Amino acid sequence: MEKLTAMEKQAIQKRIEEEFENINKLLEQKEIYLCSQYVMRKIESSLIIVRKNLEEILKDIPQYVYEYVGKKEINKVLNCKVDYSSNIFIVGLSVSTKPYDENYFETKQEKMLLKGYSYDNLLFLFEKYPLMFIDCIFDYNIFETIYQLKQIQKLSFLNCIFKNNLYLNFQECLDIFQMDNCVFERQCKIKGTFKDNVYFNNSHFKDNVYFNNSHFKDNVYFHECEFEKTACFYGVTFDKAPNFSQAIFKGNLNAVNTNLNFTFDDLQEKIKQEYEDFNKGKNKQDEKPLDEFANDFRDSFRTFKSALIKDNNLLDASNFHKYELYCKEIELKEYWNKINKTNSKKDAIKNQNVFKNFIDSYLLNFYRKLCDHHTDFLRVFNNFLLLISLHILYSSFILYINDKKIVDDAKIYLSDIFNYNNIFLYVSGILFFICVCSIYFCKNKEKTHMINEEIKVKKIEWGKIIIKEIYTSFLVLSTCCLGTFVFGMIGDFLAKFFDLKIFKDILYISFVCLSFIGLFLFFIHSFVLRYIFVSCSYFIVAFVLFLKPKEFYFIYDIFKDSSENLTIMNSLNVIYFVLIILVIFSLQKTARKNSIVPS
Repeated sequence: MEKLTAMEKQAIQKRIEEEFENINKLLEQKEIYLCSQYVMRKIESSLIIVRKNLEEILKDIPQYVYEYVGKKEINKVLNCKVDYSSNIFIVGLSVSTKPYDENYFETKQEKMLLKGYSYDNLLFLFEKYPLMFIDCIFDYNIFETIYQLKQIQKLSFLNCIFKNNLYLNFQECLDIFQMDNCVFERQCKIKGTFKDNVYFNNSHFKDNVYFNNSHFKDNVYFHECEFEKTACFYGVTFDKAPNFSQAIFKGNLNAVNTNLNFTFDDLQEKIKQEYEDFNKGKNKQDEKPLDEFANDFRDSFRTFKSALIKDNNLLDASNFHKYELYCKEIELKEYWNKINKTNSKKDAIKNQNVFKNFIDSYLLNFYRKLCDHHTDFLRVFNNFLLLISLHILYSSFILYINDKKIVDDAKIYLSDIFNYNNIFLYVSGILFFICVCSIYFCKNKEKTHMINEEIKVKKIEWGKIIIKEIYTSFLVLSTCCLGTFVFGMIGDFLAKFFDLKIFKDILYISFVCLSFIGLFLFFIHSFVLRYIFVSCSYFIVAFVLFLKPKEFYFIYDIFKDSSENLTIMNSLNVIYFVLIILVIFSLQKTARKNSIVPS
């Protein structure tokens, strides 16, 4: 190793003094001499491994000075030994073991008692340094009064005991916030915005705990936590699904005004991410299946739901029940995906009920799209109008191709308002205006949907979505038209061959009824075209309601014995009757859940 020249040492010393002045807040000026010695030893040690020029050495000095000053300032405040590793200052004791005995072995975990520190200085440390406290005991309040911190760095407490009150109030935590395996013997209040992951795994809260009006922007873990008294999450916002699996709430749970800012797709992506992170680099036999992760999250929401039901808070409980059903749907989907991936007896047993799982999964999917599991009144009301307008269009088309007079009343009614010869232009213009407004509203609604980050907007390739949905709708309609001709030809052939007209009627009626159900399912599952058709449905329903309200007497038409009724119309009305009763039931149940009327 070549020795540093006098000029290099002088430049290094000058840089050390500059960095010390910039970083130091608590140390005396005489510490600069010890800091210089520490940094010079670091530089000389690094030069043994690799030769560096002066420019490279000067780049390393801020990190060396930061490490030295950080250790000294933390030691001065807490009066304890401090280690530095991976850009984190670590406070605590290491594990010590007793002498080995072949019949007895015990690992003894000691804990460090922290006392005598200044609250102002402790606040200063939280704001300035990323800290990790391991096996520490905090014997009195943090803080006696509620301080408002601006920004705190990474803050971790592992296996720590808080014997007195804990108050943490900050504007923003920039890194990981961790309190794993901790015991809180007195009241705990934590409020702030968390930009990174938050961990409270296996912690024990013996007194009340409050997270009021906090905002969790990333993952939150309360796995196997125990809350002996009140756990308050009033006004808390979760941007991602929280993990409360195996958590125990012995006291009251307050989740009033809790905002869960994630959708089914966000939850599904979160579960897949957890699955990939957990199984990364593991052998196949040690991997945890995705359906078990979905079940863990379902357990989290079930825990919240049960605690809220215990407090007779049924309205908020229904919201967590919705997310519980989301997880169940993902779990059942995974069972279906594992049909050809049976690796164990447990999987084989589950696959025996594959058809049942498929039906259950699709039912959950249907109710999610229909009414968001009885939590979205506007959605189910729109689907109600969508079904009515679809039936009106089907009925009009069937009556038209069967030479039934259905436009006479319309001519008389409209002739008083419009020139009937131009009615097509009027209606087309209205529908075109509705379509444009629907797309604009749909696009702007999606732009306001915030995900993951505060200002990050979900970007959607609108062109691809619209083209895909138009293609799908064209495929559905083409299948309907093709099926009409094919089934009609087959029906005619069978009717002539066997001299039985029933074959033609059965095939034709079956196709019309199935296509009606298929189009309804297509529209409740689509995105852009759904908005367009729902908007048109308001116009169609209002138009028919004022023009010919007797068209809504479908129940009477089903059971009316009249030779004027077409068989196909009667069959369509039966299908419509079943679907409309299903939608009306969901409509009234959703309305009751979101009103003061008890369920």
